[in-house]
Amino acid sequence: MTSMQYYLQQDSLQYDRTIFDILRIFDPAFQWGTVQDGAVPIAVQCQEDCWSICMGETSRSFAVAGLDENQKRRLLKQHCYLLLQQISGDAAHPWGIMTGVRPTKIVHRYWDSGMSAEQIKKAVQEEYFVQPDKAALLADVTQRQRAFLLQREEAARQVSVYLSIPFCPTRCAYCSFPAFSLPKPALQETYLTNLLAECQAVGQLLRQQGKQVQTVYIGGGTPTSLNAGQLQRLLEGVQRYLVWQPLQEFTVEAGRPDTITEEKLQLLHQYQVGRVSINPQSFSQRTLDAIGRHHTVQQVWDVYAMARQIGFDSINMDLITGLTGESLEEFMHSLDCVAQLQPENLTVHTLAVKRTAALGLDVLSVQQGQLVNAMHQYLQQWLATQQYVPYYLYRQKHMIGEQENTGYCLPGKESLYNIQMMEERQTIVGLGVGSTSKYVNTEDWTLTQRSNPKDLYFYNQRIDEIIARKAEQLRQL
Repeated sequence: MTSMQYYLQQDSLQYDRTIFDILRIFDPAFQWGTVQDGAVPIAVQCQEDCWSICMGETSRSFAVAGLDENQKRRLLKQHCYLLLQQISGDAAHPWGIMTGVRPTKIVHRYWDSGMSAEQIKKAVQEEYFVQPDKAALLADVTQRQRAFLLQREEAARQVSVYLSIPFCPTRCAYCSFPAFSLPKPALQETYLTNLLAECQAVGQLLRQQGKQVQTVYIGGGTPTSLNAGQLQRLLEGVQRYLVWQPLQEFTVEAGRPDTITEEKLQLLHQYQVGRVSINPQSFSQRTLDAIGRHHTVQQVWDVYAMARQIGFDSINMDLITGLTGESLEEFMHSLDCVAQLQPENLTVHTLAVKRTAALGLDVLSVQQGQLVNAMHQYLQQWLATQQYVPYYLYRQKHMIGEQENTGYCLPGKESLYNIQMMEERQTIVGLGVGSTSKYVNTEDWTLTQRSNPKDLYFYNQRIDEIIARKAEQLRQL
């Protein structure tokens, strides 16, 4: 779609976000214009039984009698989408009007209501304009997840814990996480001391309340950017403060192969870490160099073999479609490498361009979108020859080709943390810089989110206040 300028009339401003999200489907870089710019006006006219949306001289009307506010807004999204299709001449978009990060949550509500898989696929196609292949993917993923979602009584007793290690050797071009190039050792030590203090306080409160920690996930950044002594100190703290009953899953995102050593892998194994991530992102050295991943393809193979030799039987690998300059053939080669290695988990991300990343929105070109779509088409062909099945899925804004991030696993190797974190039916307590805690009310599955500061210095300075605030929230569970 050629970039067009629109502005929202004053009496329609309450529908700003609803309409903006749909405009962004057709023009990923869209921003509201003004009358002075010569932008086209958009207006929503609301009568008791009928609404209409007007874009300049073009409009659509729809009946709203007997509908609640959410249903009315969904219809508004539908007709805004159809209007933009008419104006632009664009074909249907893969995810239709399903613009949220977690489309699976909508589908789980359908399952909860007793709908069948076929009814669900039909509903998301008719109500959200999702294309048939994506509707089938949603039904497949969520049906597989149902066995892992906690019942209300279980969700009231169990939590998961995320610990943030916000350090990396270098910052990748696509990264938008609150991560820092390795600071001075003294600052790292201060952070680790404060993180363990937060861990101790949270563990003590959870234990007093009779809660059980189901899973622990140490992510980042790159947790293995810590030296071996620091890593051991962190793992000892987790075992001391958070494990009073056996964990069902303990994951460390080892991530970048250039930070992984045999000593560190031995430590992870010694402290009962059962699942690690070793993330190549691509098996093309040219691509790795272009995105600032300072490791070699050979290091990926070597570290993976080392992890297997030590005894890890649950390894995740990440690939990213849409990386700078990567060809379809290079992506195909990466999948061939994965097929040889056979990690238990494979997460295929689509490059999402974030405001805080080095990459700009200029990479969201039509040509790049077509390339990414070709990569995903090949991925589906490749999956048909493999044992991997999809088990979790989420989306982000500014995803090239309007695709998604999907986690695949060998049968029986689903990551519990990934499912609980995405479906938001379990309290996740986030510890450390930039982490988010999600407190779930199991009576109605509503969610309260609280985030720790993203600034490392601010976190270190205000750690007592952060712990006190978190303790107050935990006492309300």
